[in-house]
Amino acid sequence: MMQGVFYGVGVGPGSPELITIKALKIIRECDTIVLPSSPKEECRAYQIVKESFPEIDEKKLVAFEFPMSMNKQALDEYHRNTAAALLELCKSGEDIAFLTIGDPSIYSTYTYVAEILKDKGVECQIISGVPAFIASAAALNISLAEKNEEIHIIPGSGDVDEALKLPGTKIFMKNGRQFPKLLERLKRLEEKGQISVKAVSHCGMECEKQYQSAFEMDENISYLTTIVVKDI
Repeated sequence: MMQGVFYGVGVGPGSPELITIKALKIIRECDTIVLPSSPKEECRAYQIVKESFPEIDEKKLVAFEFPMSMNKQALDEYHRNTAAALLELCKSGEDIAFLTIGDPSIYSTYTYVAEILKDKGVECQIISGVPAFIASAAALNISLAEKNEEIHIIPGSGDVDEALKLPGTKIFMKNGRQFPKLLERLKRLEEKGQISVKAVSHCGMECEKQYQSAFEMDENISYLTTIVVKDI
């Protein structure tokens, strides 16, 4: 029996219209679909696919509740346990599609699990999806870079002060505990006329919300918010 393939399938930022034809093809062909949270009704990746491919419920669905933790030891253990469970499915010949919001190569749990499975001899493939920052730029009707401008992607755990010193466009994602500090810095620089700030929460979803200034945001902004900062 041939060993199955482990796919990381990007389903886009939220709108079912932004899931790719290739992603749907892989999902249709795979034996098992891995959901990155449970229950499935509250899993955004599942909801996106469900609208374009209602037959997903006829597939074998496996849900893992990945912890939102900064504890490396705990995360490593969880990734190992998840990989061990999926390895058995791959050994039995099942192809597996691990659904991820946006693109699997950008801050995705898939990559940690895939690295473990690769070491076990499993074939792993990434099926790219539309990243949230690309969809957010389109929603805001702005360009991210022109001429020789640089683009920097900064996670919520990054150094805010150092990030804001970077040239070109700064994109802040996965906002966490440091967001109040980031928001204070953005308001101060925007008030001085040094930067422009725009953002999108829940891009592509029914609850999408756009912000045209840092002063329109507050500290309770959603974790699923992409902030685009450009020098003036």
